[in-house]
Parts: sequence; structure tokens; C-alpha cells
Amino acid sequence: MFTLHPYASSDLPEMIQLFYDTVHTINARDYTPQQLQAWADGQVDQKAWNRSFLNHTTWVAKGEDGAVVGFGDMDATGYLDRLYVHWNHQGEGIGSALCDMLERMVGPGAVVTHASITARPFFQRRGYLTLWEQQVMRHGVALTNYVLRRPGQGEHRPEVWPALFPLLKAFAQSGWEQLETPARRYLLEGSGLQELVKAVEGAVETCGTCGCHLDRIYPQFLALTRPLIRDAVQY
Repeated sequence: MFTLHPYASSDLPEMIQLFYDTVHTINARDYTPQQLQAWADGQVDQKAWNRSFLNHTTWVAKGEDGAVVGFGDMDATGYLDRLYVHWNHQGEGIGSALCDMLERMVGPGAVVTHASITARPFFQRRGYLTLWEQQVMRHGVALTNYVLRRPGQGEHRPEVWPALFPLLKAFAQSGWEQLETPARRYLLEGSGLQELVKAVEGAVETCGTCGCHLDRIYPQFLALTRPLIRDAVQY
């Protein structure tokens, strides 16, 4: 059994130890020892962590003995920053309970998080969509993680979104700034569709027949989105 409590600075030492232990055990299935050490080297800036936990909405899970068994925090924009569960208390519903509390803070709004290889399936089961894979540097070592987003309530029209989402992902990972920047903005914020449509129309004019993999995507995307622009529907 566990209970959830608002963060108190006195929880910090246990949370730091939990973070280190969990990364070096649970995440060891997906990352090398070098990557684990770069991620969690045991040298946490305690003042910075405490400040961020106090500035964010932070919940701490504690067992019957009062020991910290998990924690999570979210900022005011809906960015879910950290979520860690004690390596010896996995599968007990702690992560789900923490997420429920944090997601409740944003209500029907969207939530964004950056999840490890290990954590991504957990978020996907909660309805988060993987927007793209990325490499982040820690102490000169590259680690793979994923940008995920839980759409806001009513944000996507179900008759269009399943076909539109993979096209948006393709633009967001194209490496072409003209398309990548507005596509990532739309995926992350749910805004700027008109800007993205104009960028795709420009791409069609400049290289719509170059033979790259995007050529076949342009007409599909425009066929789906132009009616939405005409109807002044942003979703």
C-alpha cells in the first residue's frame, strides 16, 4: 500500500537515491552502463532539484513505513518533467497513481513528456502519442528518448486524425527546417496548422517532384487539411 503526498523539501534525499537506484536497475535493460552513469552519476544539484520541485506540481508516493517509493512533477504548461518509481515497487500502480494526479492538474489540456525507451510503453498505454525519437546529451554521452504528447480533450477529429498523424510525424522528422519546425509546433502545441499548410504548399512548388519520400505525402496532407482551413477548424 502507498499514499500520495505533496512534495516537501525533506523528501529530497530519498528521492535522489530512488532516482539513482531506479535508473541503474530498471533502465539497465535498455541503456548501456556508460549511458546509465551519464544519466545518473550520483551528483545531483540538490538546490536546483528542490527549487524545480517547489516550482512544479510535485507528488510523492510513500509506503506504509513512510519511505518514498515514487515521485513525479509537472510544470504549469503541462510538461510532465520527471516520473520515477522505486525499483523494488514496480507494477504496484504507483506510476499510474502519480500520473493521474499530475494529469488532473491540466484537466482537458494536453500533456507533453520526454520518456526513456523503458518508460515509453507506459505512457503509450495511457494514450500518449510518440511524436519523434531524439538523442539527448548527458556528460558527452548520447541517450535515446522520445517526445510524447497526450492530446487535449476534443483537440483531434477522430475521422481525420489517424490518417493525418503519420504525415505530421514524417514532416517533423524530415530534417528540412521549412517543414520540420511548423510540424513540430503543431504536434507539440496543437496550433499553427495554417502555417504548416502554407509550408507544405511551398514545398510542393519548390521540390514536389524531386522523387524524395515526401513527394507522395504532400497531396495526402493537403487533401486532409485544406478543408479544415476553409472551415476555420483547428484541431
